Amino acid sequence: MRYCEKELPFAVLQKAVEGDPEAIAHILKHYDGYLNSLSKRPIQTANGVDGFTIDEDWKAQLQEKIIRAIPRFRLDDILKGTYPKKRYTRKDRRTATYDD
Repeated sequence: MRYCEKELPFAVLQKAVEGDPEAIAHILKHYDGYLNSLSKRPIQTANGVDGFTIDEDWKAQLQEKIIRAIPRFRLDDILKGTYPKKRYTRKDRRTATYDD
């Protein structure tokens, strides 16, 4: 089983929200494969072979966004079961209340 197919333990999320650097590193490692797939860009080698490479700058930007989002995780709502289950569009998110 690959690392990213396992569930992320809730305790790790709790520690990450509290600011634990090891927990944040665990979350980044958990999503590393997914971030790699998002960061792929096409290249052509000197001998004309097409392929893909990981854009490290792009990946670092994605990791930074995750790190900035972690403190905003709403763990209390997840525990209560009141986390919104409806998937909102960007327009809906601007005007949505979480009572829906």
